[in-house]
Amino acid sequence: MKSLRLFVVLLVLVTTNLRAQSGIVLSHSIGNDLLPDGKIFACSGGGLRWARTFVLEDFGIEPDKDFVITSGDMGIHSVSSFDTNIKFNIYIIDQNFPESLPSATLLGSSQVYPLYYSSGLPQIKTITFDTPVTVPAGTEIILVEVEQVQLYGNSSPAIFAASTAEDNDVSWFKSCVAPGYMDTVDVNYPDANFYITVTGDITASTENFVYNYIDVYPNPARDNINIKTHKNLKSYEITSLLGQVFTKGSFQSGQSIDLGNLNTGVYLLSMYADDGSTISRKIVKE
Repeated sequence: MKSLRLFVVLLVLVTTNLRAQSGIVLSHSIGNDLLPDGKIFACSGGGLRWARTFVLEDFGIEPDKDFVITSGDMGIHSVSSFDTNIKFNIYIIDQNFPESLPSATLLGSSQVYPLYYSSGLPQIKTITFDTPVTVPAGTEIILVEVEQVQLYGNSSPAIFAASTAEDNDVSWFKSCVAPGYMDTVDVNYPDANFYITVTGDITASTENFVYNYIDVYPNPARDNINIKTHKNLKSYEITSLLGQVFTKGSFQSGQSIDLGNLNTGVYLLSMYADDGSTISRKIVKE
């Protein structure tokens, strides 16, 4: 009975701590005031992408915690016509971005969100994700991309992104003609400080905390790692942080996974359960 009471107390403490970390906003904008004039061009017909990168530890997200993104905000200066839409895409990236983006891992996207004609009335648009995007524990850097989407192709929509007067990091821009992302400073728009934020939670409910518990040990490891969990896991996959698959297989809870064929480095272990959920952990091979 004493051990049961101790377990309940620990469970409450852990759950309370996790709930205290909800509603985390990732933003590089200083303030929420949008400038009255647009600071960068748009392309008739779309094809634009605007983005920010975020180092999760800079926002107090611990390496051993998942971060669940539930909404995203973008500042819009003006919209030219109908069939103008946006969606958020969330990627795991590394220090070599933007060159490494083609091999980055796309974690998930929001639904497509329609915009309507507006002229010179900067405003912040919020998309609450129909399906939250989980950034797995061990992720260091994410790319939050806002993509212009055209659904019908029979109009020439243009979106002009809004900016704030100040920020504290790079705004990334991919135009309709550029092969990849560029710093807005390098395309001669140094005042284009995009307002792009996401909001998410580091939480676990009392009902599923025990069920979702998983232990991956030892980590770092030389030869084998072990898995301990209450979930019924059916398969796993080990990839680079950019998504290159190195090994995969099926296993029972508690089984060891042989790392002998992997080179020394950092990898992402994704485990797939019978209930359709995925649990990811960063592992280190010594």
